[in-house]
Amino acid sequence: MKVLLLFALSLSVATGFCQQSPIPQLLKRDTIFFEDFNVDNDTNWVDEEDKNVSVKGGFFYHHSKEKGITAQPFQVNLDTSKNFEFQFRAKAPEGKNDLGVFFWGRDIDINSYQSNYWYFHKNGRSVIYNIPQPSGKGHYKSSWVRSQLNEDGFNIYTLRKWQHRYYVYVNNRLVKVINNELPCYGSKFGLGAGSLKHRQALAVFDYISVSYIE
Repeated sequence: MKVLLLFALSLSVATGFCQQSPIPQLLKRDTIFFEDFNVDNDTNWVDEEDKNVSVKGGFFYHHSKEKGITAQPFQVNLDTSKNFEFQFRAKAPEGKNDLGVFFWGRDIDINSYQSNYWYFHKNGRSVIYNIPQPSGKGHYKSSWVRSQLNEDGFNIYTLRKWQHRYYVYVNNRLVKVINNELPCYGSKFGLGAGSLKHRQALAVFDYISVSYIE
């Protein structure tokens, strides 16, 4: 499976916490995609010629290239008219300028940057944003989050779309409500890593799930 080069941004810090979720308690979750990486060297995720990705011991390891930010793509056919949830458990890269990556709704064209991205750091700093143009240029909407987490271990990251808002959770704690629309342009999702200092970075993923919620 081919590794994608991602659009890179310089990140800064902003804060904002919400203590209680304004959405109703979930009554139903219908999972349409789930991967827990329990098959070592699963060929759905690993190409023997690509030494930057591996699946071992129930984890997906992604080393970024030395230049830029890269991710391993997969496909999920998601009906965005419904309420939905993405959740993944991951360990962010070690360096303060390194980041883990999750993207969704990307154009199927491998050369297009048109998508939604979540970049996350081990210190709790992260950003979710939308790139509306295939070239990566143009105005994008950003929402900054700073959350309390386990800096040296794994954390659970969740994004729920409920009606016309998006709710961001870290370790099941609501940390941000996004009122801007985050449209999907295609069925491509991805997990990866990168560095703003153009060096290799390692992100480790335990699982990823995509669900409809009610």
